[in-house]
Amino acid sequence: MTDTNLSIPTDFCEPRCFVLEPIINHAQALTQAGEQKGKVFGFGVDKLLRFVGQRKTSVDAKLLQRRLVPFWHVRCSSHFDYSRLNDYQINAHDPDAVQITIQGSKGQTINFRVDQTGRSEGRVTFTGVERCNTNRDLTEWIDSYVQRGELPLAEALKEQRRMEESAKQNPRQVYDLESFVKHLSLDGQPLFVDGVETIVVPPLETADMVVKRTLRKVMVSIDASTIHEWGLRVEKIDLYFRPLFVFQFEKLDERGNPLERKLEELDALNRSHWTNLASTEFQMSNIPWNQILKLSANIGVILLQDIPVLGRSLEISKAISEQGPDIINSMRG
Repeated sequence: MTDTNLSIPTDFCEPRCFVLEPIINHAQALTQAGEQKGKVFGFGVDKLLRFVGQRKTSVDAKLLQRRLVPFWHVRCSSHFDYSRLNDYQINAHDPDAVQITIQGSKGQTINFRVDQTGRSEGRVTFTGVERCNTNRDLTEWIDSYVQRGELPLAEALKEQRRMEESAKQNPRQVYDLESFVKHLSLDGQPLFVDGVETIVVPPLETADMVVKRTLRKVMVSIDASTIHEWGLRVEKIDLYFRPLFVFQFEKLDERGNPLERKLEELDALNRSHWTNLASTEFQMSNIPWNQILKLSANIGVILLQDIPVLGRSLEISKAISEQGPDIINSMRG
């Protein structure tokens, strides 16, 4: 492979941020919690004893806060136009043949001599050039609220669909993330007026991190002798915040003493969708909100030497070489 620091041209869209409006308000969330009280602790021995009159317990539900939790929508693509060398074989149909002539569609002819010694069994081998186009397009929905590890495929697809459907719930664009987090207002109006404590949960990853990882996934191994044209595109970098309500459920004995406690989250975009609470505290004051949507200057510098290239020596077409090293197109919509 050619030793070069030539980088692949990379086009970027502008990172954006959206907040999703809940379909469940404060009063409806409390009603949902009332219905959840009978389910949250399951049907244990204590509930069976209560039914036969040997123990009386109750469940108390308390709304702790509203959270706006993050997920990313990223789309990247790649394009490679290249040529590669391949060996081909043709067979003479007549054992007495001494030459095979390939006739092209425009009258060109190429002659190949047939070996008469018998060692080749009438086969002629020649090298041809294939012109190839390899394109990749990847769209990812990335939960940036909790670390879930590697999910089974069916569950991962379900999470992807959930985030994709959530993004359709009346998205409102946030133009200044730092100000939005501080004031919880859009267009000069407060986002919520119900008095419920609301926090914006920081994403686990910045735009830089998710874009770098996704760009790597659209890179492909190519078997090339010459690269004629190439390019990477980051077509979408959107950060969404979806609302949920955090409730504390307490099981109490007949004297009101706590027996068991659980924290659960109610999805404010999906009625009756409850999950166990992922985390209870965030160090909000330490979050560099003004950096979350910024892309670093070298994010698109993926060098030719970083591309897995198979096969023989690689050449760069003159048109690409003249563009010079370290090509990166600045942010553009």
